[in-house]
Amino acid sequence: MVVNAENIHRISERIAPRSLAHRAAIRSRGDILDAAIALAQEAQLYGVRLIVWPDLATFEPMLDADGEPVNTRVFGWLEAEIAACHQFEAAAQWPVLRMCRTESEPFAVNRADIRTVVRTVDLADHLRHDTAFGTTPGDAVMLRMQLPFGQVAAALVAHRELHGSGMSAQPARFVSGAVDAIRKFIAGYVNITQEERYLPPATVLSQREVECLGWVAHGKIDYEISVILGCSHASVRYHVTRACAKLDASNRAQAVFRACQLGCLSPRFAALHE
Repeated sequence: MVVNAENIHRISERIAPRSLAHRAAIRSRGDILDAAIALAQEAQLYGVRLIVWPDLATFEPMLDADGEPVNTRVFGWLEAEIAACHQFEAAAQWPVLRMCRTESEPFAVNRADIRTVVRTVDLADHLRHDTAFGTTPGDAVMLRMQLPFGQVAAALVAHRELHGSGMSAQPARFVSGAVDAIRKFIAGYVNITQEERYLPPATVLSQREVECLGWVAHGKIDYEISVILGCSHASVRYHVTRACAKLDASNRAQAVFRACQLGCLSPRFAALHE
């Protein structure tokens, strides 16, 4: 029998155990439950459990193919423990989730503070307003994830006992080994559950169009933009109108929003062009 590279690959796939990232990947709605179970089983080995938010704009829970919340059905939380985590007013006020909007790397959380790579935030002033858990869980790690079109997701890894002590490094150990799996899990879920994308991902704006939209985003009117760019008032209107057409936007406010979603505008725009 001739054994070639393709046959070896197929045999190794059957023999070798699949990685956690592979088992946690979601390609269809039918994969959601099995992928969540794979993550939950790995988390159990570390004595931790997860809470996942696929979209921090809504705080809605992740649902499996049966419409059951994954956080309670699979990850082992009681509804009473985390009900506020999916209620907009309560979740939006939780400082841990607010930090997810500004931090790009995983950060540590305990009852006293939030520790990022570069700073520590004292939670003392927030505890009485912390309605998501009644109090911040001890020794947890928050993973923030930036998704296409400006969507932000998050996952909290905490002890199985919400206020348990000991094993303080376990959430961090789990995250360090499972970060790729968690990201694939969330990205796969969002990809198969989101509505049809209304933004054309192939949109290409010219440098002048980006500059005009950038100054519009910073509150400048057309006359002010023409002075800044050293061009005519009509030229500014032309470039903004062209950008609106490319982004299928009905007005300049919507054009700015869509350009930001596509990453065409930088938060540092003004500083870069001064």
